Amino acid sequence: MRLADDFVILDRRTTLSSSGPVISWVDGLQFNCLLENRSSIATLQAEQMGATSIFDGLAESNIPLEFHTVIKRMRDGATFRITDHPEDRKAPDIATEEMRGLMAFRAERWAIPG
Repeated sequence: MRLADDFVILDRRTTLSSSGPVISWVDGLQFNCLLENRSSIATLQAEQMGATSIFDGLAESNIPLEFHTVIKRMRDGATFRITDHPEDRKAPDIATEEMRGLMAFRAERWAIPG
Protein backbone atom coordinates (compact mmCIF):
# COMPACT_ATOMS: atom_id res chain seq x y z
CA MET A 1 0.00 0.00 0.00
CA ARG A 2 1.40 3.35 -1.05
CA LEU A 3 1.15 6.05 1.63
CA ALA A 4 2.93 8.88 -0.16
CA ASP A 5 3.94 9.67 -3.73
CA ASP A 6 6.81 11.58 -5.24
CA PHE A 7 5.77 15.00 -6.53
CA VAL A 8 7.55 17.92 -8.12
CA ILE A 9 6.65 21.62 -8.01
CA LEU A 10 6.23 22.97 -11.54
CA ASP A 11 7.77 26.40 -12.05
CA ARG A 12 6.18 28.66 -14.64
CA ARG A 13 8.65 30.38 -16.98
CA THR A 14 7.75 33.15 -19.39
CA THR A 15 10.09 34.15 -22.20
CA LEU A 16 9.53 36.75 -24.86
CA SER A 17 9.69 35.88 -28.54
CA SER A 18 8.94 37.87 -31.66
CA SER A 19 5.38 36.51 -31.61
CA GLY A 20 4.80 37.39 -27.94
CA PRO A 21 5.25 35.70 -24.56
CA VAL A 22 5.94 31.96 -24.47
CA ILE A 23 4.98 30.12 -21.26
CA SER A 24 6.68 26.88 -20.27
CA TRP A 25 6.61 24.73 -17.14
CA VAL A 26 9.80 23.21 -15.72
CA ASP A 27 10.35 20.74 -12.90
CA GLY A 28 11.39 22.35 -9.64
CA LEU A 29 11.66 21.01 -6.10
CA GLN A 30 10.88 17.31 -5.64
CA PHE A 31 9.04 16.22 -2.48
CA ASN A 32 6.90 13.46 -0.98
CA CYS A 33 3.23 14.05 -0.40
CA LEU A 34 0.02 12.23 0.45
CA LEU A 35 -2.80 13.30 -1.87
CA GLU A 36 -6.24 11.74 -1.50
CA ASN A 37 -9.31 12.30 -3.67
CA ARG A 38 -12.31 13.56 -1.71
CA SER A 39 -14.90 10.91 -2.34
CA SER A 40 -18.09 11.95 -0.55
CA ILE A 41 -21.31 11.36 -2.43
CA ALA A 42 -21.83 15.12 -2.85
CA THR A 43 -18.31 15.49 -4.28
CA LEU A 44 -18.80 12.63 -6.72
CA GLN A 45 -22.12 14.09 -7.87
CA ALA A 46 -20.52 17.51 -8.40
CA GLU A 47 -17.73 15.94 -10.46
CA GLN A 48 -20.31 14.21 -12.67
CA MET A 49 -21.87 17.64 -13.27
CA GLY A 50 -18.54 19.09 -14.42
CA ALA A 51 -16.87 20.27 -11.22
CA THR A 52 -13.14 19.65 -10.88
CA SER A 53 -11.84 16.84 -8.69
CA ILE A 54 -10.86 18.05 -5.22
CA PHE A 55 -8.03 16.43 -3.27
CA ASP A 56 -6.82 16.71 0.33
CA GLY A 57 -3.06 16.72 0.73
CA LEU A 58 -0.48 16.41 3.46
CA ALA A 59 3.17 17.42 3.06
CA GLU A 60 6.09 18.51 5.19
CA SER A 61 5.65 22.10 6.34
CA ASN A 62 9.00 23.21 4.86
CA ILE A 63 7.78 22.57 1.29
CA PRO A 64 6.97 25.94 -0.35
CA LEU A 65 3.35 25.23 -1.31
CA GLU A 66 1.26 28.36 -1.79
CA PHE A 67 -2.08 29.29 -3.33
CA HIS A 68 -2.09 28.26 -7.03
CA THR A 69 1.22 26.39 -6.84
CA VAL A 70 1.17 23.68 -9.54
CA ILE A 71 2.46 20.22 -8.63
CA LYS A 72 2.96 17.07 -10.70
CA ARG A 73 2.70 13.48 -9.44
CA MET A 74 5.73 11.63 -10.80
CA ARG A 75 4.21 8.15 -11.15
CA ASP A 76 1.53 9.19 -13.66
CA GLY A 77 2.26 12.81 -14.62
CA ALA A 78 -1.07 14.08 -13.21
CA THR A 79 -1.00 17.79 -12.40
CA PHE A 80 -2.77 19.59 -9.56
CA ARG A 81 -3.13 23.20 -8.42
CA ILE A 82 -3.21 24.21 -4.76
CA THR A 83 -6.57 25.86 -4.01
CA ASP A 84 -6.04 27.18 -0.49
CA HIS A 85 -3.34 28.75 1.65
CA PRO A 86 -1.49 25.79 3.26
CA GLU A 87 0.26 28.05 5.76
CA ASP A 88 -3.18 28.64 7.31
CA ARG A 89 -3.62 24.89 7.90
CA LYS A 90 -0.42 24.09 9.81
CA ALA A 91 -0.70 22.19 13.07
CA PRO A 92 -1.13 24.36 16.19
CA ASP A 93 1.78 24.99 18.55
CA ILE A 94 0.35 22.55 21.11
CA ALA A 95 0.60 19.65 18.62
CA THR A 96 3.42 17.13 18.80
CA GLU A 97 6.65 18.01 17.03
CA GLU A 98 5.92 15.42 14.35
CA MET A 99 2.50 16.95 13.60
CA ARG A 100 3.93 20.49 13.55
CA GLY A 101 6.25 19.31 10.79
CA LEU A 102 3.26 18.69 8.49
CA MET A 103 0.78 20.92 6.70
CA ALA A 104 -2.56 20.10 5.14
CA PHE A 105 -3.81 21.59 1.89
CA ARG A 106 -6.47 21.24 -0.79
CA ALA A 107 -5.81 20.88 -4.49
CA GLU A 108 -7.75 20.42 -7.70
CA ARG A 109 -6.85 18.29 -10.68
CA TRP A 110 -5.59 20.83 -13.19
CA ALA A 111 -4.50 20.64 -16.82
CA ILE A 112 -1.60 22.85 -17.83
CA PRO A 113 -2.92 25.34 -20.41
CA GLY A 114 -1.55 25.23 -23.90
